[in-house]
Amino acid sequence: MRKESGITQKQAAGMCNVGVRFFSELENGKPTLEIAKVMKVLEAFGLQCVIKARG
Repeated sequence: MRKESGITQKQAAGMCNVGVRFFSELENGKPTLEIAKVMKVLEAFGLQCVIKARG
């Protein structure tokens, strides 16, 4: 969503109140990120995370 919005990682990180490194790692799929920070990013972009049981 960031790229489609035409904003830099630095701008997006500032909007989300997270560091640029964290934001970059999130975009690049790092599997061990702090969930609270991930949720901040989702919220800043108007997104949500839904966890459902399989099946």
